[in-house]
Amino acid sequence: RLFVNVSSGFQANNSQVEQIDPTTGAVLATTGNTGVFLDGLTFDPATGMLFASGYNNGRIVQINPNTMAFTFLTPTGPSLSQPDGIVSGGSGDLFIASRANSTVMQYDIATDADTAIATINGLDDLAPASGLGAPVPEPASLAIFGTALAGLGLIRRRRRRSV
Repeated sequence: RLFVNVSSGFQANNSQVEQIDPTTGAVLATTGNTGVFLDGLTFDPATGMLFASGYNNGRIVQINPNTMAFTFLTPTGPSLSQPDGIVSGGSGDLFIASRANSTVMQYDIATDADTAIATINGLDDLAPASGLGAPVPEPASLAIFGTALAGLGLIRRRRRRSV
């Protein structure tokens, strides 16, 4: 699935996110007018949600990619002013370029807490250099893997005894 940020004019208060068919370009679904100027757009695999930065209202917009319903999130930490670029950390956190105060913010989706991690004059956008990294196995997968290894060890041990 492919999602795009659509607005009419810089800082227009009528941005929306659309799901499009990457083969035909047809619009499959839309959030409708969010009432804010959306700038950045990212997907977080830990939550399964899309996130966009609300440039003119200092908030983050969370979008359910299945229903296209959206809600506004308000960070509880330092001032998020003109959030521009937004990137998922891949584990339930976002990195946001807060343009007006030249600050890179780390935002914890579960707690709504944001933390300033760097100040960079002229900050406009950001992007990861290496992608989201390898997925971390869940505990059930590790338990199955461990059981399989133990079973293989027992089979090998029995074969040694019978020889």
